[in-house]
Amino acid sequence: MSGGEIACGNCAYWRAGECRRHAPQGRLEPIWPRIASDEWCGEFKLRGALERASVEWSGTTVAVPATEVIDALIEGAKKTGKNK
Repeated sequence: MSGGEIACGNCAYWRAGECRRHAPQGRLEPIWPRIASDEWCGEFKLRGALERASVEWSGTTVAVPATEVIDALIEGAKKTGKNK
């Protein structure tokens, strides 16, 4: 799979075999659809194509991919229990 090929493995919404395009399903545990890296859909967005977010850290503003900010917020919510 090349870096620009339309496939889930190159999509900004694909994380470790899961499609994160829409909110997770499931009542007790969040469940995202399991998808192979070589599959595709009509909502493909090339990884890195999402806007970058500005984050202030220790008095310095840095630009990071928005997906990294979202992932960090999800992880923080899991740790504090605020995702329920």
